[in-house]
Amino acid sequence: MARRKTVTRQAIIGEQGIALITQRCLEMGYLFHPRRVDHGIDGHIDLVDPGSRALLNQTLLVQSKASSLPFPSETDESFRYPCDERDLELWLSGNAPVILVFSHPDRDEAWWADVKAAFPDAASRATRTVVVSKQARRFGKSAAPDLLRLAVPAQSGLYLRP
Repeated sequence: MARRKTVTRQAIIGEQGIALITQRCLEMGYLFHPRRVDHGIDGHIDLVDPGSRALLNQTLLVQSKASSLPFPSETDESFRYPCDERDLELWLSGNAPVILVFSHPDRDEAWWADVKAAFPDAASRATRTVVVSKQARRFGKSAAPDLLRLAVPAQSGLYLRP
């Protein structure tokens, strides 16, 4: 009998992470759209005006980092996550804000980090490590206003570097 293909445990955890992002975005009143092909960006969030429920035509790009194991140096307060150099270059080179969503789907826990804020200069980029405060950066309904502030205001226009 031929050996059957299997689904890895990490594939299941990854899908659970995407499902958790979708659920949390809906709780915030936002819409998460996962991408079929993951190339360093797992999807995007369409932001919605909290008062009128109007779609704002403003998006955040999202990269999910789901794990059943602790993140590096994880404590009850924080953890550190070393980013792949190619991923970091991709995230910082675009014109849309990118957030990382770290999660332990089996524990229903998620946190987020704004890539540009985590790596504001050459010294921080050289470390390739983002430090996440678990209390300050919970990815849930309370994060909605912070995520909205990350979007570029429509009146600022679009700048494409030469």
